[in-house]
Amino acid sequence: MAGRKHITFCVTPDGEEYMRGFIDHFGFGDGDVVEVSSVPHSEHPQEAPPGANPPQNPPEPQADPQDDPLPPPPPADQAGLAALIPQADGVAECPRCLCKPCVTTPEPLWLGQQPACEENAALRKVKYKTFWATMANMMPSPWYDDRYLRRKDQKLAEDIALEPAARRLVIAGGGTVREIMPKCVLKLVRGRFPNPRGKAYLGHKWV
Repeated sequence: MAGRKHITFCVTPDGEEYMRGFIDHFGFGDGDVVEVSSVPHSEHPQEAPPGANPPQNPPEPQADPQDDPLPPPPPADQAGLAALIPQADGVAECPRCLCKPCVTTPEPLWLGQQPACEENAALRKVKYKTFWATMANMMPSPWYDDRYLRRKDQKLAEDIALEPAARRLVIAGGGTVREIMPKCVLKLVRGRFPNPRGKAYLGHKWV
């Protein structure tokens, strides 16, 4: 068995999300990553006494079936981990997600699938968030592509025209608190976690 190393990173909550998305995206095998834990950071950490048990992982939060807005990814020069997944050269760009190759190719090992059921709506949100983090980790990130930003502005204007309550997606400074999931991601995730027969999917694409 190969030797083990214990590596500690001190990151922001966004950085933790990016790190987990990176590990999930590349599908590390069993034993490659033994543990990813989250503990509060102290300015003056104290060494654990001999024989003390390491901190345990906190319980995973349950997926909320209601919309829960995500913050926009930080600028590339502030994200810290935003350059972990370089875009490939000499590969056709997906016109939907603007990634090279498409962010759904090859299908990530963490995606999984489940027969049609009511619980799939909540599970899809978890998968969308991981795709969101994966795309935020890319360099360059499609979330900052001018073509995507134009699509986003157009979609937001359309939503506000149809439903004034969509203004809740706008934050001070002209930004938005959500991104639009590309159609390639929607198609893949809905195909793996479908709704029960006769139940329509929500029309919004924001995550």
